[in-house]
Amino acid sequence: MEILLGDINDFPLHQSVVFNNKLGEFVVYRMENRVFMFENMCSHEKYPLQDGIIQEDSESIICIHHGAQFDLNTGSVQSLPATRPIKVLKTLIRNGKLYAIDK
Repeated sequence: MEILLGDINDFPLHQSVVFNNKLGEFVVYRMENRVFMFENMCSHEKYPLQDGIIQEDSESIICIHHGAQFDLNTGSVQSLPATRPIKVLKTLIRNGKLYAIDK
C-alpha cells in the first residue's frame, strides 16, 4: 500500500521532519538521492529519534540519549544498548510526490 506523504519539496534536504499518519509517528529524512522513513522512537528506552544524529555515509542514525545506532535501510541495530530493531518504511518519489510503502 502506498501512502502519500506530500510534495518532495515539503521535506528539506538533510533535515528530519516528523510525520504522523495512520501507521504512527515517523521521521522522514531526505538526502540528495534518498529518502528514509523510520519510526520516531528508539527501541532501547522509547526516546524520540527525531533529534538523532544521521550518519549519511553509513545510512544510519544514532540516538542522542544513550548512543544506540540503527541502520536506516533495515532498522537493524548496529550498536548497543538497543537490542531490538526500529520500524522503517520504504519510500518512493514519483512525479514530485513522496510516498511511503507499507507492505
